[in-house]
Amino acid sequence: MTCLSIALNTPGRLWRSAKRAPLGITGIIGLVILFSTSGLSAQTILFSYTAETRDHRDHEYRIDLPRTDTPQKMGSQESRQQTESQDASGLKQTSGSIILNDREVVFTNGTMLSGFRELSISPNRLYLGALFLTGNKYTAEIYRPDGLLVYRIPDLPDHADDDPSVHLHVLDNGSSVFRYNIASFLFYDIRGIRYAELWNSSGSPDGEAISDFSSTPFGNTRLLINPKIFHGNRIDSRIRMAQADGSSRHLAVFSNTVIESVQLHPSGRLILLHVIEKPAGKHNAIAITRDGTRIQTIDYENNEILEVSLSQCGRYITARASGRVLVHKLASGEVLGRASFGERVLAASYMPDGILAVMTGSISDNRTVQQLRAHMIHLDKRTVVREQTFLATTHSPFFDLELIYLDTGVYRLQGGNREILIEHTLR
Repeated sequence: MTCLSIALNTPGRLWRSAKRAPLGITGIIGLVILFSTSGLSAQTILFSYTAETRDHRDHEYRIDLPRTDTPQKMGSQESRQQTESQDASGLKQTSGSIILNDREVVFTNGTMLSGFRELSISPNRLYLGALFLTGNKYTAEIYRPDGLLVYRIPDLPDHADDDPSVHLHVLDNGSSVFRYNIASFLFYDIRGIRYAELWNSSGSPDGEAISDFSSTPFGNTRLLINPKIFHGNRIDSRIRMAQADGSSRHLAVFSNTVIESVQLHPSGRLILLHVIEKPAGKHNAIAITRDGTRIQTIDYENNEILEVSLSQCGRYITARASGRVLVHKLASGEVLGRASFGERVLAASYMPDGILAVMTGSISDNRTVQQLRAHMIHLDKRTVVREQTFLATTHSPFFDLELIYLDTGVYRLQGGNREILIEHTLR
């Protein structure tokens, strides 16, 4: 039996508590829960909108200025305190947010930006890049969230109007990479000065897909990716390392394989690939070192895996399917835990505090995320606490839905216009 007590606290906060129960009563299938039959302690989950996004409208999204404050513990009614921090260039910034929608950006200082063709945001949400098109000429501008223009690039190459590969990558230190002409990459430093140009074409006469780019947060390690190279009836793929001198070297070549995604560990020493073998359609995760040595291959037994990701420590791999989550130890490939759900999995992450955090729910045609349920699974103890919230958010066109670790038992679901804090007591 699962006992629930529900009480509405302040607006936007819903408190629910539940005793630990055998997994499989509602919504989850496939993980055995073991616990003592005496002395059960109540486990709780608290949901709340973040103070910065609670009042956002459906079309408004935000990126944060940097924060250094520690999240308040469960049950606190206080907003997170705004503090000052310093970015890589030494410029002081005050925490806050900017408002984004598909037509304009409103910065913290009230400055508005519109008329852009594309927006790109650095992973740490510290820099925003905008591409403007006049005729067949692109101009790039890089901003901080307080509205300061860091630099402008007025001399981007001409290109065909229908070039589908035009894209701007912005890194965590404000440097940027401009892609065009399917496989051309221009590299700019934190002052907007071009320092390298690389051509990543495979040269296959049968053609190839648009090249992709991945890097460590500040661009110390940079990868050029050919996700699909067509050779008659065969599809190959490859990864190359971009060198500081503007050259590149091969890291890995895969036959009859499509690269779905590439994730670099922040240290730059470990690379995780999500690949699909052709024509069988089998999903694998492949881990290689920065010199291209393969250290692990995990076969997902033809499961339709949507995403694979490294844990913060680099020791675990989390794989997410539409209704299933698996965690593997990277070194041995051993399954640490797995769970199946009767609901769509929207986000999953193996957290530094040993909890597999999973959010399930649905996304409507207008991007509304609803019927959200948090599942907190302690893989070592085989215990779980789960609860649904009536809080809703709208999926941002700028960000993926992600569960971010803030503190022990405190996570944030970001990627929506209203970000949701999830605080639990499962230990």
